[in-house]
Amino acid sequence: MSQLVSWNEWINKTEKRKQKQNDGETKEFEVKVIKEVEVCGTFGELFDAFESDMRGKGCRHLNTIQHQYKASRMMKHGLNMNKVVLHRLCRKLQL
Repeated sequence: MSQLVSWNEWINKTEKRKQKQNDGETKEFEVKVIKEVEVCGTFGELFDAFESDMRGKGCRHLNTIQHQYKASRMMKHGLNMNKVVLHRLCRKLQL
């Protein structure tokens, strides 16, 4: 897990910009932008960043019991008689 890798991330960033006024002066102001940046780190850091991002905002709706019941019911109704549904709960991914 200590192997170095690089990946791209989207970040929110504040940048300073300059705008020329009608009277010839320049006015400096800040804008918020979203930028893609390259990040270097270990595979473990990449994995941790991905997991925390998915847990924080990416998979919130997938963890609700209501969604799980609906998805399970839809799978069961679409199966033939010679097939089976296996449901496995994954609480925390550990390496």
